[in-house]
Amino acid sequence: FNLFGNQFDSIDTGSRRLRIQTPWGSVISDNNATGSFTVSHTPVFQNTLSTTFAGGGFDGNSTFDINSTSGSYPNNLQPLIINGNNFRGVSVITFEDTGNVSYGPGRINVNPKEPPAGITFGEDGKSIVFSGQFLWNTVGLDWLNSEGTINRRIELETIAGQEVHTLPIETDPDN
Repeated sequence: FNLFGNQFDSIDTGSRRLRIQTPWGSVISDNNATGSFTVSHTPVFQNTLSTTFAGGGFDGNSTFDINSTSGSYPNNLQPLIINGNNFRGVSVITFEDTGNVSYGPGRINVNPKEPPAGITFGEDGKSIVFSGQFLWNTVGLDWLNSEGTINRRIELETIAGQEVHTLPIETDPDN
């Protein structure tokens, strides 16, 4: 039994309380700073690029191409999906390279229950989808064009300050 599984992660301060029930009665912790708490597992990714990343522009190997072969902007922009576990406690997302240089707006504050437009968290805490329009308009061409180098990654940070990085990928807007 996993008491604090994917769906229990939360970035909301004091969003969890304990109820203890015995044959003699029950008690619930106070709804204040001394009786409530936040739960946040460290996010984990799948073991390989092909299982961690998905989306119409990911080739299943190491390259993400935001442009599809048909259609026109902005409908031809492909989403990027990352898969893993424990994403409901993520509070900051950073698009960066393997040298820790961040792109776009830098640290993007998020609430998985009400994420910014263009980001969707799976209800089960096992996926995050970044729309092609979000990547193009917010993260930008500098992150989307690694110029043939496998050095782009995504950092997730939880409300507890735990940081994890995806494996690096190549990004190519014109592939």
